[in-house]
This record gives sequence, structure tokens and C-alpha cells, in this order.
Amino acid sequence: MLTGIALWLRLTGLAGLDGTLSVDEARLALAARGILEHGGPVLPSGWLYTRGPLSAYAVAFAFACLGESDFAARLPSVLAGAALVPVMYWLGSVLAGRLGGLFAAAFVAGYPPLVVWSRSAWFYALYVLLFAAALLFIVRAQREGRRGDQILAGGLTGATFFAHELGVLLLIPLCFQVAGALYWADRRGRRVALAALGLALAALTLLVVLVTGLRAATLVGPYGEVSEYVRPHLDGRPFRFYGRMLADRYWLILAAALIGLPLAVARRQWMALLLWLALVPSFLHAVTIIPDSPQERYGLTLVVALVALAAFGVDQAASWLAGRVPRFGGRSSLLGGLAFATMVLVHQDVGQAVERAAFSPREGAWLAEARALGIGTTDLVMSDLPTVTGWYVGDVDFWVSSREFEKYTLHSDAYRDVHTGAVLIRGAGEFQRLVARPHAGRTLWVFASDRSYQWGELVDDNLKTLLERSASRRINPGAGGHILRIDL
Repeated sequence: MLTGIALWLRLTGLAGLDGTLSVDEARLALAARGILEHGGPVLPSGWLYTRGPLSAYAVAFAFACLGESDFAARLPSVLAGAALVPVMYWLGSVLAGRLGGLFAAAFVAGYPPLVVWSRSAWFYALYVLLFAAALLFIVRAQREGRRGDQILAGGLTGATFFAHELGVLLLIPLCFQVAGALYWADRRGRRVALAALGLALAALTLLVVLVTGLRAATLVGPYGEVSEYVRPHLDGRPFRFYGRMLADRYWLILAAALIGLPLAVARRQWMALLLWLALVPSFLHAVTIIPDSPQERYGLTLVVALVALAAFGVDQAASWLAGRVPRFGGRSSLLGGLAFATMVLVHQDVGQAVERAAFSPREGAWLAEARALGIGTTDLVMSDLPTVTGWYVGDVDFWVSSREFEKYTLHSDAYRDVHTGAVLIRGAGEFQRLVARPHAGRTLWVFASDRSYQWGELVDDNLKTLLERSASRRINPGAGGHILRIDL
């Protein structure tokens, strides 16, 4: 029932007009189209896209079954978000019995950020699902010592790397769990534990080769993508941001998790400490290493680990009380009360989450206008969002951006977008030299987004003024931005 509710929350209002994919979603859709056309995630530029290949193949499968549409692109994330519910039930059950599983499942079914990111054709729904599944088998391998669980723990940990690079932080709890197995297990158990760790390390090696080798041609070099996630800094804002995600409305969850910590140490329940090793390093990385502004998506795995720890904490507290207070009703009263309180808190935000993730016809209105333009085969296309325009409209000839373009730029005969191959135009001088003079007599269509960051901040003001003044026709389709026709 909870899985069905989660699926409904993630599907409701999702089907609608095309034209609403974000920059990141369109990039993944282009990679999925490359899989269908070439067998691998080859982008229109010819560049092999190496981030989140598991998500790209999932979207490609959806395209093969349903055709190319915004709904098909987002469906794998919807299904991954719904599948998180039974995985969390299983994890909660291992830690705290059936009621603990129901509590964990109820929480992730309606937790607003998880609902929102499960409605996006991007990495995070699948990443969180694999993260939770890897934790499940790490905990099971620690608790029960089954060889199959151990292999699944290593394999799923490695698979998580190919949903998102931050999955490498799961190596910390996995290594501690394997170290325990090497100490306690028999000879065969040690070999299995080492094989599981070997699977994860082999996946890490492949990830390093893909990230560094195939990104070497960009202006930032092979480690440009890595530096995005490993630039140390001290700033209180990320700490407050992720702290609010974990504590503000859900302080009962945090309190329950903290209660379980001393009980886990006293009773040598090392499986709970493995969950803390999944939570604390990820939290510290998010607040002190990632240099960009704090973002909700980096806190999703923190919430998953915290909810599991809360189920464990309540179960341990109930067990401790039952041994000291004869009339205490047992773990069912505490877990049931926590589950009820949590569902009430989550329910208050679900409607807002669905509304926040909904797409209105106005957002896709620009696409209907674009398709009605009758762009000729000799016409040129320019955009500040080359992946979005390239996905919906077709080939993009020029990419207009004046700042923060290095990570996405190849240096060949000219600076080109790694995704679409569009030539980068940074200012009015380059526009005259690379566009106006070489292509005199042709028509240029400029697709300018309404996004204050891309068009408002990253594009040079003088260049925007030149484009606006040169336009012979201006089309304002609504929330998607505006379109300019320039006769060169």
C-alpha cells in the first residue's frame, strides 16, 4: 500500500506537455538517445557521457518502450523513487523488526524532497535507491554473515558509483564491515569479504578511468569534475541548510537516532555504527567539501541513513525500557507512536512537494512556438541552454555564455560545448567574427531562456543588447523564455 501511495505521489500531474526538461534532464536525455542510436551514451558532439550511466541506460530503455517524451525520461526516476519504499521497509525490518520497516517505508514514501527528486529525469532517485540497497546488504552481512549478502554489499556499493560519484563514500562503511568480517569470519568468509571489497574497488577503478580519461579534453582537464566535489571550505550556511533538512521538522527522527547511539555501543550493535559511518562522512562532505551553494539533493542520502538509525534507536530504547519497567508495553508503543508522528509531519508537506514539482502547460509553451517557426535547413540556431534546445529543436550551432563555461567546453578549432558541439560565443566581438560575418545572408534563431542564472548572469550584457537590437522578430512564448529571429 505504501509503495502504491509513493508511486501515485510521484506520478500525479507528471504527464503533460513536452518542453519542461531542465538543463541536466535534457543532457541525460541526449545521452539516452545516443544509447539507442550508437549503443553507448554518445552525445551529439561525439563525446561519450560518463556521468550516471545507469540512469542514462534506464532512460534509454524507457524511450525504447514508450518513445521520446518528457514523461518517458522521468519515468525511471518515478519507479526508482517508488522502489525505495520496499527497500527501506527491508532495511528498517533488519534493524528494528516489522514496525521499524513500516516506519522507514512510510517516511520515504511521502518525504517531500524525495518526492520532488523522484519526478526529475536526473541521477538522484536511482542514486538514493542504490545507496539504500547497498546499506541494506552491508548491514545484513554484518548481522547475519551470509556470503550472498556480502557479495551484494560489495556489488551494490560499486554500482552506486555509476549512479553518482558521491557513492564512493559508501566505501567507508563497507571497509569497516569487511574489516570486521576478516576478524570474525572463517577462512571462506574472509575470502568472500575480500571478494566483495574487490568488486567495489574494481568499480572505483573503472569510475576513475572514465572520469579522468574521457574528460581530459575539456578546458578544466581530467580532474575538473573531481574538484567540484573536493574543494575544502568552512562556511556555516551549508551546515545550517543540511541541519534543517535533518532536524527542523523532523527533530523526533534525529532524537531517536541519537538515543540509539549509546545503546548500540553498549550492546555492541555494530550494524548501527555502520549506518553512522554512512551518515557522518556524507554530512561532513556536504558541509565542508562541496564548494557550491548547499542543495537539497546532496542531503537525500543523509535522510535515508538517519531514518534507518531512528528505527533502530526506538527499537533499542523500547527493548531497554522493557527490561527495566515491567509494565512497559514494549517496542510496538514507541515505534507505533514515532511512525504516526512522522507520517503526520510528512503529510503536511506532501501537497506542497507535488505542487512544487508540477509542470504547467505555460512552461512548455515555448516548444510549440519553436516547432511552428519552420526553421529551415540552412538556418542557424543559438541558445544559452544548448542541451535543452538541442533535445527539443535539433542541432544547435552556437552556445552563448560568457562565464563559468570551462567544465563544459572542448578546445578544438574553436571552443565547443561538450554536449552538442555548438561553438561558444562569449561576447559581441566573437558574435561578429564567428557568426555575423561568416554567415551573412542567413537566418539566426536565438533561443533565450527565462532563467536568471543562465541568460541573466552568465551572458554578457553587451552581447544580449546586440542580439535584442539585431532581432527582426521577437517571440515571447511565456515561462520557457523568448525567441529572436536575426537576419544576418
